[in-house]
Amino acid sequence: MIDLKLKEQLDEQQSGIISDTHKYLCVSACPGAGKTYTLVNKVNRELQSLKDYQGIIACSFTKESSKEIKERLRKINKNIDNCYIDTIDSFIMNLIIKPFLNRYLFNKRKINKRIEIKSTIIDNDKNLNLYTRLYDRNADVNREANEYAKCWLENLKQGIYSISFPTYMLAESIVKMKLFNQLFAIRFPTIYVDEAQDLNYFQHRLLKALKENTDINIVLFGDPNQSIYQFRGARPELFNNLKNEGYYLKKITLSVRCHPSILFYANRIFEGNIVKNFDVSHVQIIDQLDLELLRNLNDKIFILVETNDKAVELYEKFKDSFDILYSKKLDKMPNDYNLNQHVLDELIKYYLNYDNVKDRYKYPIEDLMIFLRSISDKLKEKDFKIKNKTFHDFMIDSINILNIAVSEGTVDIIEQKLMEEKYMYYYYIIEKNNKIMTIHSSKGLENENVIIYLSNTYKIDEIFKNKLFVAITRAKNNVYIYCEGLPNIKKYITDLLN
Repeated sequence: MIDLKLKEQLDEQQSGIISDTHKYLCVSACPGAGKTYTLVNKVNRELQSLKDYQGIIACSFTKESSKEIKERLRKINKNIDNCYIDTIDSFIMNLIIKPFLNRYLFNKRKINKRIEIKSTIIDNDKNLNLYTRLYDRNADVNREANEYAKCWLENLKQGIYSISFPTYMLAESIVKMKLFNQLFAIRFPTIYVDEAQDLNYFQHRLLKALKENTDINIVLFGDPNQSIYQFRGARPELFNNLKNEGYYLKKITLSVRCHPSILFYANRIFEGNIVKNFDVSHVQIIDQLDLELLRNLNDKIFILVETNDKAVELYEKFKDSFDILYSKKLDKMPNDYNLNQHVLDELIKYYLNYDNVKDRYKYPIEDLMIFLRSISDKLKEKDFKIKNKTFHDFMIDSINILNIAVSEGTVDIIEQKLMEEKYMYYYYIIEKNNKIMTIHSSKGLENENVIIYLSNTYKIDEIFKNKLFVAITRAKNNVYIYCEGLPNIKKYITDLLN
């Protein structure tokens, strides 16, 4: 049951942010603070005052998060057609690069004929994360990254658009064009960015260029304590420094997800002894993970681990004696799947759940059409009815209707992988509350009980602390922490209790 006094205080913090009028606003929200609710309602409030031709931009890092923002906003405001709500990469490509690319390159005398982007790829160069993390810190990395960026531009001239860090460097240059501000900011008065603690160096530079060269408002939501993507280039310290960049800072410090003792314990990771004599009765260090513990908890359990190998190991150990599930999204897929993942995943979920045995989990075609019409408003419901189609035929027919570049071979790979339980149950919804997953996969999720199984950590650094914080705050009521052969880590997490 939610504490009414706590809820009242939380409502006050959320309302203060929703009504805030600062041009540059940075919101730090703790886990379970209703961050998405606050963001969506702040957007809705702004939409009431915009002109007919205006909308807002709302970006997140994943299609799933962007979709959630769009769906929540549509429930309270049907008129969002002028808004652009998608991933950061999609925003860069569709609202900056494509409309202004040729004009910018002609002005810079980089080209003498128009560029037509013929293909979009995701570059898997193993050095990309290194360039993104260390560009401004290491002269050798800077030099290598600039050489990579030159090659990237030459490929772009040939019509090959690669989603990579030079995208942001090019977008930053385009934003500095006078014409960009004249045509862009008047249409989109505000950009909202979710999970802003995971912005990398180049993304921060782009926001700075927008701030200094356009009249756009910028609203950022995040939590630096939940930054677990430094290996991809996330720079939470830049988020923490935004006050010095002219942003007004606000916080949501209350949570209606976690029991107070869980949040106190998690905050102790970063705040030391700021809270004295606090209750930690809902956090326990355990000496073993066994069936007795799982059965005593009975239901609604996450077992969070550091690697997929450990997840598989524990799943194989417990699956025959305890009702638990290990699931993961499709991985190691061809490039055409990666580029169209949000559409393909939605088609998979629809096909697998349209006649789900549980009525509450059925996926009606009306809901699918709401999603697909964000791609094209000319699609017809009858074209996506399953009738007696096999999965393969449904996917091929849908791909052809949507006119997306996905090969039949990729569809075959999808179908083959979905025969494996771990992949199928990522998409097919069942009433299993007990799941094993990596800490990274659990971000944004919650459950009554969380068991954290640490087995791969060698040092206590910022990355480990953020990862531990995320794992702990997935729990509503109880946290159990087990360390497999890690005496230094066990001492650290035990000392946090004392």
